[in-house]
Amino acid sequence: KGGGEPQVWVPTPVKPLQGACVHAVACGEQHTLALTAAGAVYSFGGGRRGALGHGGTSDVLSPRRIDGLASVRAASVAAGAYHSLVVSRDGAR
Repeated sequence: KGGGEPQVWVPTPVKPLQGACVHAVACGEQHTLALTAAGAVYSFGGGRRGALGHGGTSDVLSPRRIDGLASVRAASVAAGAYHSLVVSRDGAR
């Protein structure tokens, strides 16, 4: 859609996540979250209403680590239409 990355209809390695042990994936309406076994969270897709957590509303076509969560070890992730949720392993901060 709109240029950028081509659509792929078969399972394909995602280069920015190669080498990472992806523990969980959550899919929103237009964005995706990936949680690694180390507790890092990556997001990509539609950035509408700040859903990606990168401090803006721009779309991100390839998985990008959420810098604001660099000091947080995540335990689980969830995604909705225009929001993302991360639960830390340490509980509420």
